[in-house]
Amino acid sequence: MWSIESHVEDAGAPYDGRAAVYDRLVRSRAYNRLAWSTDPAQYEDFARTAIVSASGPLLEAAAGSAAATARLHATSPRETVLVDLSRPMLERAAQRIAACSGASKDKLPAHIRLVQADILALPFE
Repeated sequence: MWSIESHVEDAGAPYDGRAAVYDRLVRSRAYNRLAWSTDPAQYEDFARTAIVSASGPLLEAAAGSAAATARLHATSPRETVLVDLSRPMLERAAQRIAACSGASKDKLPAHIRLVQADILALPFE
């Protein structure tokens, strides 16, 4: 089973109860077109460029549900830490990455670490 490290005293984020709705919106082409004048594919392209740009450890801050990055992280050899304040969003990220890795739905690739933390107070350098 995958695990999520927690580094927040009052675990949770104000939008935890809306994780499913947020996850659906962030993947919606219509929402992204209307709200941000962009397309979800552009997020994946940006992330792909960042992931292949180096070979060292990678931090994805405010990772959310990894809607645009799960497949990329699952197939990348880089040691990767995904951080978000919302545990439900990280749970969705874990499920998505596990599904993309081709392994058991309860198992993340060994190079993936999930951390619940405030990005303004990260628990590591």
